[in-house]
Amino acid sequence: PLRCPSITNDGWRAARAAQRRMAVGLGLCGTWRQWREAGSGAHGTWMPTDDFMRGWRRTFFRAPKGPAVPAPLRLYMDYSRLMREVQDISTLRRGDHCVIAVKVSRVLSPSFDRFTSFASRYGFCVVYHHFVVLDDVAYLDEAGVPRTSAGGAVCILEYTNTVPEALNTVAVKSEGSTLQVPLVVARFLLFDKGQCQSMALADYGDMPCIFLLLQRLDEGDRDKIVSRAHEMRHNHQRYNVFFNNCEHCVNSVCIGESTSPEVGVVLRNMLLLGLRLLALVGLVAGESWRQEGRGAVCSRPRLRSISTTLCHSIGLATAYIPAVLRYKQAIACLGAHRKLSLFEAWEERTLIAKERARVLLVGGGGVAAFVVASVISRSLPGAALALCVGAPTALDSTWTCATVLWAQSAR
Repeated sequence: PLRCPSITNDGWRAARAAQRRMAVGLGLCGTWRQWREAGSGAHGTWMPTDDFMRGWRRTFFRAPKGPAVPAPLRLYMDYSRLMREVQDISTLRRGDHCVIAVKVSRVLSPSFDRFTSFASRYGFCVVYHHFVVLDDVAYLDEAGVPRTSAGGAVCILEYTNTVPEALNTVAVKSEGSTLQVPLVVARFLLFDKGQCQSMALADYGDMPCIFLLLQRLDEGDRDKIVSRAHEMRHNHQRYNVFFNNCEHCVNSVCIGESTSPEVGVVLRNMLLLGLRLLALVGLVAGESWRQEGRGAVCSRPRLRSISTTLCHSIGLATAYIPAVLRYKQAIACLGAHRKLSLFEAWEERTLIAKERARVLLVGGGGVAAFVVASVISRSLPGAALALCVGAPTALDSTWTCATVLWAQSAR
């Protein structure tokens, strides 16, 4: 079975010497704990797990005081899967596919980690990091560390890296030479940004908002997932944000398919944003040319009318059609999951009602924002740009936050 990395790593004294030489060369400094003790991260990096294991501070995982009430259903980014926030960490089992708010600067500040985690609960962070649980959680110890029935720390498998680990990796590979740092950094960014590794679930103790992707698993399925995770850990490809990221890894382990819908969703949203901005720029340019009386568009009224209509159509379509498609995909997703008996009938009705309201608020609000932006674009170009870019996202996050707060008050 997979085990968490040891608190003490072989060769960490040599790694610390190289790190200190590079730190002196770059004019950096470190804490006593960073240089004097070995942590469980790469090259002996001190990680949150090390604080929790030693009892120096407590995780933010909390066991519910009463019976755990299921959190409201949510749609995953691709609208083809359902998820819900984990209310009781002790309910997690081996083989569970979990996601958490993605954060490049994780472990630099426990307070900021917790803020980012709560932001994901209320819809203000919608890009996720994936991991798969490798052990059944039996209980939380006094420091809030998830433990197995045998008393060991519950482990997860993921592609991951943190800023301290990245800096230590660069320091070790550069062998304390400041001149080698640029080359080592370039190689690191191209080939070694993420590492497939097993680590303690407690390492996310500062980010308590964990979401579970709903799926029906029996004991045999869970054993297969853990077995594939063991193989993945020892036989994995290099990390690539587009072709082999954390979601590729976890989907390959959990469902046997190396896919990442999250990449497609992000690229699609960027394309829609670009089209919306292009339509706004086209309207501004057309109006400017019309007033100045130059350009082929101004000399041909019919062409001017067609170009204006086209720009308006693109802007309105990119604001409203995604909301409608999300609603249709939500209906199809609920129908596919209904047979698995993963949720109650009232939860399905509630999610459908929320998605209908989202179409009106987000879709209609996005259309209104684009219309207003096109009107004020000449006099207030900065405000028009901000309105065109930020209104759909702000409306979507606001509606998600409102529905979560309503669900919490109802419970």
